[in-house]
Amino acid sequence: YFQDQYPVRRSEYRATIPEWFDYVPLALPDSSLLTAGEFEQSRVFLGGSRALLNELRLVAESLPPIPQEPYTNNASDYIPQLRMQLSSVTWPGEPTRALYPTWPELADSLRADRTFGRQYLDPVRIDTVMHALAPLLAAAPDTAARARIAYRAIAERMRWNGTYGVQTERSPAAIWTDGSGHSGELNLLLLAVLRNLGIPAYPVLVGTRDSGAPTEQLARFEQFDHVLVVALFADQTFFLDVNGPYRPIGLPRPAALNNRGWLVTDSSQVWIDLRLAPSEQTIQAKLALDSTGLARGTLEARMTGYYAAFARERLASAATPDPGPLVDALQDYYPTAEWDDRNRYPRGSIAEPLRIDLAGRLPLGYAEQDRLYITPVLLPSLDRELATAGPRQFPFDMPFPWVEHYLLFLDPPAGYTVESFPEPVRLRSPDGMVAFDFTFRQDGRQLILQYKLTVARTFYRPEEYAAIRDIFLAAIARQEGQLILRRTGESDN
Repeated sequence: YFQDQYPVRRSEYRATIPEWFDYVPLALPDSSLLTAGEFEQSRVFLGGSRALLNELRLVAESLPPIPQEPYTNNASDYIPQLRMQLSSVTWPGEPTRALYPTWPELADSLRADRTFGRQYLDPVRIDTVMHALAPLLAAAPDTAARARIAYRAIAERMRWNGTYGVQTERSPAAIWTDGSGHSGELNLLLLAVLRNLGIPAYPVLVGTRDSGAPTEQLARFEQFDHVLVVALFADQTFFLDVNGPYRPIGLPRPAALNNRGWLVTDSSQVWIDLRLAPSEQTIQAKLALDSTGLARGTLEARMTGYYAAFARERLASAATPDPGPLVDALQDYYPTAEWDDRNRYPRGSIAEPLRIDLAGRLPLGYAEQDRLYITPVLLPSLDRELATAGPRQFPFDMPFPWVEHYLLFLDPPAGYTVESFPEPVRLRSPDGMVAFDFTFRQDGRQLILQYKLTVARTFYRPEEYAAIRDIFLAAIARQEGQLILRRTGESDN
């Protein structure tokens, strides 16, 4: 590394590499960072042979510390550094010896490997599991239904042991019988079942989010620590990842969403983007405000995707009655808030939206002389640090796309009128993947506010971030903005 979390006065890197060794650069410092970059060659005798030496010298000076930035993943991958990987060796008079296969060669070897490809390509190894699933699958009307039933049965039966993996010595039948396994074992079992049902399904190898950004220059198998399943049914493509009974099809564990994955089909291989539909949370608040700033009313939340899966898992697995993530978030911002009549437990299919209804009261604002100062956006969507971040040094990187929609119907106290409110705005990024809508209007005496933030793309390089930064700044300003009500007559309170 040329630079880390502390300021650096001078950093220098030297390397002398004989011509016999071929290195592939996996990371290079930006040339604008360097005060000196030199490459020289010389000839010497090494081991009785005349050899060409490649000499590299890189120098950087007066480097500021690396900042901490919100919504960053694998920051160490982006610290200015030189990272070289030896890829082949050519000794004098001998043919070149490659230290890594090509991607097609690696795919071929994995298909033939008894700890990987043979686990899902050999139908005999899955007989026991298919016999156990037969009664559940018998009534399925079509391929899509069989896929969903098989996934749900495996997700409900199997338990993750807390470790990640790609290969296994155990057959799918043994994994099924044991009822638990590492992440790769659970998904290889699912993959074998889906293929047995005639569903096009293939492995996608990934490195989890804390293992570093994926490297595509060399076929490095060691960078993968997890395997997803990609399946095609109901005219759609789904990423599947067995991890408990509360997560429906199409929601891999967030740790696996490291932007890119390596797909191995029966005859080819390719790197693909891990793209998911946005998870959505809509909160509708109907509140009546008194002259002290105390609001009473109801909140109705509708959640899909990861919002629903996380809430279901928490609500259903709690040993004692749990107020749920929505109440937790409200308590963080309003410690004295009180909520009751909670729908604490999820109802219906895990594939359906989850609804949580609350009734209670909270201090929405405060009174000062003849004015009420209200912060109408109850649950901010964005980290406040985004408002202070300048040009980014690291990519903006979130695990999954999302949409948060907030609607407020507010009845002000009698005798008060609107003096000022956050300015409405409608913004879109150039690629259309990040959007913010904020409106405020009055219908009779009722005040109606709408706040909607969409982040449909999860990864932006630092040079791309400027295009979405203004959207985030506008959203943060609105989520912190105040509605000011002024008393103009007699209050009922």
